[in-house]
Amino acid sequence: MNKLLTILLLTFLLTSCNHASNSNRTKATPGEEKGYEMFLFKNEEGYVEFYEAIKSGHMVIAKFGLDICTGCIEANQILMSLMPTYDKAIYFSKVDLMEDREAEKNYNIKMMPTIIFFGKDGKEFYRLEGTVTKELIVDKIESICWSY
Repeated sequence: MNKLLTILLLTFLLTSCNHASNSNRTKATPGEEKGYEMFLFKNEEGYVEFYEAIKSGHMVIAKFGLDICTGCIEANQILMSLMPTYDKAIYFSKVDLMEDREAEKNYNIKMMPTIIFFGKDGKEFYRLEGTVTKELIVDKIESICWSY
């Protein structure tokens, strides 16, 4: 009897955990040519995987840098603080150039951090390089993203 109760309890806990992890799923606006909805998962920091995000049909703000660079850490904290405000309209991504060496060449990264704004078509339309402030990023989001 104890084994049965233990199995039932474990089953309940596992299905509850699975349901909780599904709540981190973000629904993307389907692309016109796709005709279906995609689900993109966020990591523990709240970021969406970059290459999936730029294909999603959503606007994307991506931070390119290293996890050990002071300016990159500050930019990361700023973007994470903005996520709750703009979460429904913009995907936030982070590209660690130590893990993705090709991104540095492909996106012409010359300075760290570099924050690139991508349109719904997945193409870059604005970038900020070097040290940034929250006010600067919010200003760019408000002036560029909403009029794009």
